[in-house]
Amino acid sequence: MNELQKCKDYCFKYLSTCLVSSKSLNDKLYRKEFSQDVINETIEMLLEYGYLNDEKYAKNYVYNAYNFKSWGPYKIKMKMLEKGIQKDISEKYLSQYDFYEKCLDYASRRFEKTGDVNKTISFLKNRGFNFDNIIKAVKEVQ
Repeated sequence: MNELQKCKDYCFKYLSTCLVSSKSLNDKLYRKEFSQDVINETIEMLLEYGYLNDEKYAKNYVYNAYNFKSWGPYKIKMKMLEKGIQKDISEKYLSQYDFYEKCLDYASRRFEKTGDVNKTISFLKNRGFNFDNIIKAVKEVQ
């Protein structure tokens, strides 16, 4: 079996278990020590046949980060840039969510738990929320 076929087989098996961005798959295949020409050819084929789709990945990633990880827009955007998702694609899906409501919910829970404004602000900043939303939410829960 040649290297190209091994790479394709590996990708089909890997993509059957999870959704990934093309950059993430490229990095993974590089770590598996496939040649860059084989990686490029495999990724082109996967994109052409729709097995790899950065738009679909971005939509799914934003949904999961918002609903299950409760991250703010800045943290999601930075994580997506690390995964090779273009800024305009990430912003397209980020704009579909109301991050202020999520920020307010976390601010009220954190402030109730600690009673400390600075700890609440720090917690929300680490979660990646917008500073204007943080200040507005903290003022509302005080």
